[in-house]
Amino acid sequence: MSFLEILGGLVLLYCFVYIPGAGIYRHFFRKSHDLKARYGAGSWALITGSSDGIGKSFAYKIAQEGFNLFLISRTESKLAAIAKEIEQKYSVKVKYLALDFGKSYEEKFYDVIFKETKDLDISFLINNVGMSARAEDPKDQVKHSLNTVITNCCGQTILQEHFAPIFAKRQNKSGIINVSSVAGGKPISFSPLYSATKGFNDFLSRAAQWDYEGKIDIMSLRPGWVSTNMLNNKKPTGFTIISDDCVEGALKNLGHDEWTNGHWKHALFQFLYFSIPDATFQRMALSFRTKKPKED
Repeated sequence: MSFLEILGGLVLLYCFVYIPGAGIYRHFFRKSHDLKARYGAGSWALITGSSDGIGKSFAYKIAQEGFNLFLISRTESKLAAIAKEIEQKYSVKVKYLALDFGKSYEEKFYDVIFKETKDLDISFLINNVGMSARAEDPKDQVKHSLNTVITNCCGQTILQEHFAPIFAKRQNKSGIINVSSVAGGKPISFSPLYSATKGFNDFLSRAAQWDYEGKIDIMSLRPGWVSTNMLNNKKPTGFTIISDDCVEGALKNLGHDEWTNGHWKHALFQFLYFSIPDATFQRMALSFRTKKPKED
């Protein structure tokens, strides 16, 4: 048997035995950490973009785990309603700030966040806030593109840079989840800007994981399609899942992996998506942009 035949066999074993086997173990058999015990009872979780979608699901799930919450999102009325319901349902403390991350490029934007969290034992940061890159009205595209870069990148950068050194000094471990996207792992032609910002999120997270290895659980969450406002609340069928399932999968992998797709459906989706030759994939992706939306 030649060297190339042996090498080819090993590659096939890796692709079709090891990767599926590791994925099955990770999603169905591996035990998750007790995050309350790991990060400290009575500590706080700070969640951005927490009034809808994935961020809102994180808020409810983490409160259920026993963490107090510090929520940041744009709409105060939504935050107030969520805070009231969570406090009543889970008997935890909830504080919130109504802030627009479209202004997160300004230094003064963070003053109130750092002031309000200074005396709290924050142990868990979830950088979830984000937005799509395409404006509804083409005339607003320049403004929307700038807002996308700012919203998707600035807050995540500054909050991680602020809290990571604090977390590293805590007696208990701490956690950071940076919400990226499967679109951040491979360029997507129908939305280059969104793909680029999600790639930034992923690299920022995975590089920091090495910087704070053994001290902080830092994980990039790279989901696929999730039925949220960003996806026009698409019906959860096929590879589209609900935000609660995305969050449950993410928390299960926290402390084990430096990145995750969250749910097993999205892990399978990424495997298939990355297996398509790039030129073929990019032409397929462009076809989605040119399709006319179906009328209700």
